[in-house]
Amino acid sequence: MLSFFKDIYQYLLSPSDNVSDSKSFRKLILVKMVLALSTVVLLSFSFIHFFVFNGDHTFIAAIDLTAALFTLYAMFDLNRSGNTNRAGLIATSSLFVFFTSFAFLNQNESFGLVWLIFFPVIALTINNKRNGLLFSLAFLISIYIMAFQGIGEWQNGQWDLKSFLRLSISLALVVLIMYVHEASMSKAQEFEVSTLKFFEDLSLVDELTNVANRRRINELLDIEFKRAQRYQTPFALVLFDVDHFKTINDNYGHLVGDEVLKALAKLSTESTRDTETIGRWGGEEFVIILAQLNSEQARLVAEKLRTIIAETVFKGIDKSLTCSFGVAEYKQGESIEAMIECADSALYEAKESGRNQVIVCD
Repeated sequence: MLSFFKDIYQYLLSPSDNVSDSKSFRKLILVKMVLALSTVVLLSFSFIHFFVFNGDHTFIAAIDLTAALFTLYAMFDLNRSGNTNRAGLIATSSLFVFFTSFAFLNQNESFGLVWLIFFPVIALTINNKRNGLLFSLAFLISIYIMAFQGIGEWQNGQWDLKSFLRLSISLALVVLIMYVHEASMSKAQEFEVSTLKFFEDLSLVDELTNVANRRRINELLDIEFKRAQRYQTPFALVLFDVDHFKTINDNYGHLVGDEVLKALAKLSTESTRDTETIGRWGGEEFVIILAQLNSEQARLVAEKLRTIIAETVFKGIDKSLTCSFGVAEYKQGESIEAMIECADSALYEAKESGRNQVIVCD
């Protein structure tokens, strides 16, 4: 028996490949729980109306059984497709028919209208705010019409205007409270996602230059490395750094040096395509990842950037700024480390050969 309840618990709280955030996970759990409980309750009611209650309750039992079958189908559909939106719509539609039929047939017998309070709670928690509100409003209109027409007739005339107003106000308040609750939860979860994204971006961006940091560059290199291995496509890497940067710091100060690095990063980003990622490798050294480009194409990109930098006047220094470049293309079978070492060797050769030039690693 304990294992049975444990299996149910694990089913309700089991993760899913379609769940990407806390909002989706919460909705999945609620949909699963509503479907499971609704199926069990509706089947139980159907059995009771068929075999326990005296009198003709066959029609009510048939309604209960039909609603139970729909929620049962929604459970299987959810397990097969993982579509929580569709499962929620099926379950809500089924329960809408059940609750309105229940109110129409039972009226306020044995305080039967108390059950109606569950529908807006379910509708607003397992659907998006818009669909949940539309279901709830349609439900309220249907119930209000039936309840108003029952004044003076339900319970041998004991259902009066005061009873109708109590039902109307209580159901309206439930809808309002649940809608505000779901709206606030949605806003809180959106804030949570945006906050997490902010800190994630912060951890992947260089604080000074606002380009990709070394951690992000390593991630992108790994992605391009795996793509190149799988699809046999080329990609290239460019390392470049500022010539005589120590002189700039010594003559103008480190604050000016920082401003130069920021301006250089901005200029490099603006001078390359969106598919070409600029990152700070460390100190005054930068890197460019060139997806699906070979070494010759990468050399042309580097040469263009070298020329632009040499022709640009940087604020705070009274002499021209130049950079040296090393280019390497990924070769099948080699490691990322070997590719980086190759580009670094080419950059070192450019420095030794007079700077302000592009060298391609052979």
